[in-house]
Amino acid sequence: MAGNTSHCTGCGQPIEYSARFCARCGTANDPATNRETPLFTCPYCFSHLPPRFKKSLTATTWIVFVVLLVLDFLLSPLAFFIKEEQRVCSGCGIKLGG
Repeated sequence: MAGNTSHCTGCGQPIEYSARFCARCGTANDPATNRETPLFTCPYCFSHLPPRFKKSLTATTWIVFVVLLVLDFLLSPLAFFIKEEQRVCSGCGIKLGG
């Protein structure tokens, strides 16, 4: 990663050192803190790589799909636009947080 970027302490997204706030979550950026301490440590593999964000289907997606399938077959694929964003460890790939 470039020398003039850091990672947000709130969500882990790359941000410029000169940025005062994260554009994704609004957390204040303190470049001195970001350089001195690791941003993230995976509780499973102890990796310091920032987590990845991945979108996946939820139980709600499948419930809406079945309801739309019963009501109107042609609209049922619309349910697959309902996705949940999850944090996943970049090192081991295990889902993080609830």
